[in-house]
Amino acid sequence: MKSTACTVEGLIWIRWSCLLAIALGAPLAASGADAELTLREAVRQTLASNLDLVAQEEQLAADREQVGLARSVLLPQAVGGAQGQIIDDDRADGKRGNVSQKSATVFAGVTQVLYDDESWAGYSIQKHVYEAQRYQFDEYRLGVISNAAGAFLNLERAEATVAIQEMNRELTRQNIETARQRVATGYSGERDVLRWQSQLASNDTAVVQARTGQLTSRFELNRLRDRAREEPVHTAESTLDVYGFIFARPEIAELLADEQAERRLRDFMVRVGLERSPVLEALRAATKAEERQLTASKRAFWAPTVDLGVGVNYLAAKESGGGAPTNTMSSSSG
Repeated sequence: MKSTACTVEGLIWIRWSCLLAIALGAPLAASGADAELTLREAVRQTLASNLDLVAQEEQLAADREQVGLARSVLLPQAVGGAQGQIIDDDRADGKRGNVSQKSATVFAGVTQVLYDDESWAGYSIQKHVYEAQRYQFDEYRLGVISNAAGAFLNLERAEATVAIQEMNRELTRQNIETARQRVATGYSGERDVLRWQSQLASNDTAVVQARTGQLTSRFELNRLRDRAREEPVHTAESTLDVYGFIFARPEIAELLADEQAERRLRDFMVRVGLERSPVLEALRAATKAEERQLTASKRAFWAPTVDLGVGVNYLAAKESGGGAPTNTMSSSSG
């Protein structure tokens, strides 16, 4: 028991020494290492710099532009252009319809859709599709938060496992020394020493496995935060006193102790989950889009398309044979 207490005190002293070095600004083993990382800070850094989340945000922005493209067909459409032609002298003959040797035409027009169910359906469907995509992004964002929190807690668990395995190895080494002293005094045989040496080999394997798990957890947390994989991470201990836990609250614990109250609490949480779930919201939006597409398909058999157009043509012509230029303007609407 004394050796265990000494080992625990040694671990505590090492932990506080690291904290003191950070507080005093002492150089760490790796340059650019962060101070103690809390669970909340790890999640915040992940939301700010996670590359997968950034890619999803850019994709959502591109999807939002599709709504504007679908709406553009309902806005006034302006057209314009110019046309010119030159005819040889021997072909510029009014009798054959070639009035001018040289002519230029400028035209402009505006059209506005008054009613087109297909265009309105495309706009409505695209809005519902974007709404579903937005909820899907919210779902993905919640997944990133969960992954970041899980990676942080896994790293804390791995660090605790390493400390425990190293403590066990140190205890085994002390037991080997004790067994050797017993052999020297004739209290026991060499078998005890061999047994503890075998246990030490197992402890060495457990320490290596624990350190491998620690590295894997650290790599995953750094990947989510878009940091260098080898960057050291000094985690701050996560406790219920700091972050709390809904089922650890006294009022919730009292409800869980009563069967009827526990059922009401469960029903309430299920109802809130159904109302706020981004997965279900995305399904509802996708359903609205499909229903609008079905309505548009039915209306396509009889719904008319009504639009209004206004156009102006300006003709500047020069008569063949050196005649004076003539200007003509015409307009049309429909």
